[in-house]
Amino acid sequence: MRWPGRIFPATRHFVGDAGKMQAAAPGDRGCRLLSGLSLQETGCPLVEMDTLYLTREPVVNAQESLIGYDLHVHVADDPPGQGSPDLGSASLVATGFYGGGVETAIGSCFGFVNIDRDLLFAPAVESLPRDAVVLSLSAELEPEREVLLRVRALREKGYSFALSDYRGDPFRLEPLLDQMAVVQVDFSCASSAFLHSLQSEVRRPGVRLMASEVQTPEEFERARALGFDLFEGYHFLGRARSPQSSSSGNAAALLKMLRLLKEDADSHAVVDELKRQPALAVATLRAANASSLSRSRQSISSLPDALAMLGRNRLARLVQMLVFAGSSTADLGHNPLLQVVVTRAKLMEDLAERDPDAVAQEKRSAFVVGLFSLIESALGLSLVDVLHELQYGSPVKEALLHREGRLGVLLELVEKLELGDDAAVAGILPELPSITGLDLIRIQFAALAWLGESGVR
Repeated sequence: MRWPGRIFPATRHFVGDAGKMQAAAPGDRGCRLLSGLSLQETGCPLVEMDTLYLTREPVVNAQESLIGYDLHVHVADDPPGQGSPDLGSASLVATGFYGGGVETAIGSCFGFVNIDRDLLFAPAVESLPRDAVVLSLSAELEPEREVLLRVRALREKGYSFALSDYRGDPFRLEPLLDQMAVVQVDFSCASSAFLHSLQSEVRRPGVRLMASEVQTPEEFERARALGFDLFEGYHFLGRARSPQSSSSGNAAALLKMLRLLKEDADSHAVVDELKRQPALAVATLRAANASSLSRSRQSISSLPDALAMLGRNRLARLVQMLVFAGSSTADLGHNPLLQVVVTRAKLMEDLAERDPDAVAQEKRSAFVVGLFSLIESALGLSLVDVLHELQYGSPVKEALLHREGRLGVLLELVEKLELGDDAAVAGILPELPSITGLDLIRIQFAALAWLGESGVR
């Protein structure tokens, strides 16, 4: 089985086509095909007016390197508590994985896809890329003979499985546990006694323990000490660095460069500052060479030439992203903080471009608002001080400090999308009448495709 050997970051490069999703026509009730997958076949009753969106909860290893995402598709239009419990998984398969969509959603990582009994037996599930997904079965599923045979058959085809929301009962689940690559536990509600019993209860050769709902650095450290291998949640957003830490020092240096660019300092001053920041200089040369080689196949080896190739706007965006990358520019695709922040920033920008009520300055500032919205919780820097230092205008300040203005509405929407808060998303969408039906998930996939194309992952 390939999964255990690839539990740590692997090299996979996929860039999906974000333009292949098609909405169901009125009256079809899900009978149209989305890149060859019938929605009826997956049991997914989607209609044109359903507002779908994707959540990707990060999964990291013990070294806090990003290895995957827990993927769910939500329907924002459903009244709270009245949506079909299987709709998210069915629509994930139906919209997934439309021509390269899963690779767009996960980049070089793995995607954990929850499937119920019906989807387990649906032919459509075999359209998912076997080397990129882990199929998650609920621990409430009865390990009947038919289920076990189907799991074994899919494993023989190269698929890997996880058992989600495990709460005990190893004797009943033993036939399924023997087929699993990952066993997932809700860390937020598990008792100490249960957590300590897990090693003897479910450990098997090649099986990894995953703690979900890990939302603080303290919970991460505790789960790691208990022997968990994988950790799902946003705990790294709360790992605010002290002002004395190397990461905060690196961020301060990058903000200095950002100020120089914003003040339109001359090229000599920019190049001199690049020389004082080796990591940024290396990243600048890499980005410039990627652009140059794609155009003229000529290599760039000097910082002045790199600045000329990139231009100030592209260098400023690179600096903004590297603020969150820490002191190293290596392996950006497996830096969970950078991936969350840049995804938020690009989604903000794309939503602003689609919003007819956003003025030109707001459209230009949307990316920065998305980036800096996490600067306090992630880096321990004062947002007020950063905004003052860089002298951003009132639309940026209103959005970041008070969630007001057009950018404030978009930022609140993006934050609720990340959390999978269906009721909150449904409450905000009426303020954005230009985004309807499948627009939202299309915009998300386009933003994720940009990450792959820009070399951020």
